[in-house]
Amino acid sequence: MIGDTVQLSATLYINNAITNGTITWENTDMNVAAIDGTGKVTFLSDGSVSFKAYWVEKDISETSDIVIVGNPDISYTYKISGFYMAYCF
Repeated sequence: MIGDTVQLSATLYINNAITNGTITWENTDMNVAAIDGTGKVTFLSDGSVSFKAYWVEKDISETSDIVIVGNPDISYTYKISGFYMAYCF
């Protein structure tokens, strides 16, 4: 995983219908992983990092934690959900 790049994405729902909105992305440790404004992540070193998706118009966010250790031959898929159901893959 170190050196790999992945793209996080969010699908926003209100009342079980997909809707549009503005998502911003953050992480907790830029030494472990870098993330840009589109959700593109580059893993930089071993460690723990959290990614936060923030739905600007609804003022809600969700966070997912991962641990990076070396270069395992696995991939991560996770779901972030909030009151208005924001899914990230």
